[in-house]
Amino acid sequence: METVYVDILVVTNFIADYFLLLLTAFLSSNEVKRLRLFLGAGAASLSSLLIFAPELNAFLELAIRLAVSLLIVLITFGFVNARRYIKSVIIFYAANVILAGGAMLIWSLFAPNGLVVRNGAVFYNISPVLLILTCAAVYLISLLVSKIVSRRRSRGREYSVSLEFEGKKAEVKGIVDSGNMLRDVISGAPVIVCDYEKIKTLLCPELKEIMSKQNFEIGFYSALVNSRYKNRFRVIPFESLGSSGVMAALVLDRAVVTSDGKEQEIPDIIMAVTHKKIAGGEFDVLLNPELIMV
Repeated sequence: METVYVDILVVTNFIADYFLLLLTAFLSSNEVKRLRLFLGAGAASLSSLLIFAPELNAFLELAIRLAVSLLIVLITFGFVNARRYIKSVIIFYAANVILAGGAMLIWSLFAPNGLVVRNGAVFYNISPVLLILTCAAVYLISLLVSKIVSRRRSRGREYSVSLEFEGKKAEVKGIVDSGNMLRDVISGAPVIVCDYEKIKTLLCPELKEIMSKQNFEIGFYSALVNSRYKNRFRVIPFESLGSSGVMAALVLDRAVVTSDGKEQEIPDIIMAVTHKKIAGGEFDVLLNPELIMV
């Protein structure tokens, strides 16, 4: 068996697992904090120490790998509900296949000395610099392909969108806007933009009072501080056609996007409001292309 160095084993696995979790977050549209990414990658890299354990039988190895995967997803993305958690686990495995397949293809071009695999753990017998470049290349290519496919599939289509907040629903018409690149400055999550008049049925009197203001820089921030919803508010900066400012936004419970009989659930979606008509009033919401997979 080839010599395996503990420090190189842990560091290289941390690098690979960090990119793996980044790809999982993107494909699943999960909001994830940088600290959680580091903790998840750290837990995954420590599991690589199983390479030093006695040879395990196939069933026990599979059980341990499954348990480790469930723990990694839990650490990184948390648990909101069973459906979202299972979806994250499935996408985590899919991201494994994408990253591993792409990495093997690139590594073969560089003729590496080989890998050591034991008990489901992998020792990457290449330099950390090459590993970073390889994982980054596969990650960026995966993002590019996913965005191109998503935008081509969704451009010009009309979507039925159900927005939910504290037991209330608003049914609106949406369209994907390739120019909507708005993101939450805190989490980096994509943001949708809704016509205030179409979604105000979701809001209680307190929220209507705050979000009905067209100039949110006047009196808006003081209202947020005293609101019981302050942890669910966001302020989204925007810039378009020479104008700039901020929009009030709210973290909803979820949105369900439907097109051609297919549904996509987006939990914890961030909804900014506008007091201007969208597409001359033809649509009620501008969807961010990074969110839409149906």
